[in-house]
Amino acid sequence: MAKKTQEGERLNIRMSPMLHAYLGDLSDLGLHGDTRPDVARTLLAIEVERLIKEGFLKLRPSRSDGGANAG
Repeated sequence: MAKKTQEGERLNIRMSPMLHAYLGDLSDLGLHGDTRPDVARTLLAIEVERLIKEGFLKLRPSRSDGGANAG
């Protein structure tokens, strides 16, 4: 269930212990964030960006630009 915060919306997800461990490994490296939630957020953003570039998703207008990125 999504929950709004000052930074955006919070989403609680369940994942396998293996995936949780991989997020820990990546957070130890620090390339995608310093915590498991930071790494998950970064990787999700990277994947959504890729899906937009490949045409699987359509770019949504930003809430802060008044829709200037629509299209």
